[in-house]
Amino acid sequence: MKLEVGKSYLRRDGAVLKIVNDDGSRFHPFMAENGEWYAGDGSWDINKCGDKSQDLIAEYAPENDKVQSLVKELGKKKNNAIHNLHNNDDPKQQARHLAKAMAYYDAECIVKKYMLDVKE
Repeated sequence: MKLEVGKSYLRRDGAVLKIVNDDGSRFHPFMAENGEWYAGDGSWDINKCGDKSQDLIAEYAPENDKVQSLVKELGKKKNNAIHNLHNNDDPKQQARHLAKAMAYYDAECIVKKYMLDVKE
């Protein structure tokens, strides 16, 4: 994916941002409408060692709204299962919540990769 001024992109957390400026700088030339700067491939952290939650992962297409809603819902269910895992002392219940979290994570990754064609 190569960012372009005027196009909108899906952020990893589900937000949609429009690129409004390219100042031509070397590392983070693209500015989104929220004032954050991105590398040409959509990376928010140029070192790729930090927080990736702000990365732009796919070009936004209105026809993908239902798929994006599914990704958000899977993410919520995954986070809920993780929360339940950490707040339960029963090993059987912990195993159940861990299995749920893993299944939701797998489903979320599959939807992102094959239905939205997002970068890893």
